[in-house]
Amino acid sequence: MNLVFKRPEISARQFMLLLCASLVSERKTIVDVSDITKIIYNFKHEKCNPDILYIFEDIEFRAGNNNIVSSDISTSLNNMQTLGVIGRVNPSYSRIMIYLTPNEADEILAECAEPVREAMKELANLFSTKPLYMRIQA
Repeated sequence: MNLVFKRPEISARQFMLLLCASLVSERKTIVDVSDITKIIYNFKHEKCNPDILYIFEDIEFRAGNNNIVSSDISTSLNNMQTLGVIGRVNPSYSRIMIYLTPNEADEILAECAEPVREAMKELANLFSTKPLYMRIQA
C-alpha cells in the first residue's frame, strides 16, 4: 500500500492571515480571543459551503463540555503576533488587535480564489466589533 501525503492548500497560518485580512476589510480590527476558535468551528460545521471545506484541512479542533480548542489556531495567532500582524490588547490579553492596513488586507485577499474570499468574508461577518477604549464617566 502506497501512502501519499500532500501539503494542505491553505495552512493554518495562511487561514488565520486570510481571516485577519477579511476582518480588516469588514472594519473589524479588535476581536475577542475567546471567540475566535468557537466561531471558526461553528462556521466549519454549520455554515461553510462543502466545496471549500479544504480550507480547514490544516486546522484540528477538540470539542467537548462546551469548550472548543485548537492548538493550530493558537499557534498561528502566536506566530502572527511575532511577525507583527496582530497584537494582544492589555491588560488581560483577552483581545487581539489586527495591524494590517486596508491595502495590505486587499493584497492578501487578492491572492486567494474567489470562493475562499467569499467564505472568509462570511466568516468575518460573524465576529462582533469591539471598542478599544471604554469611555470613562466622570
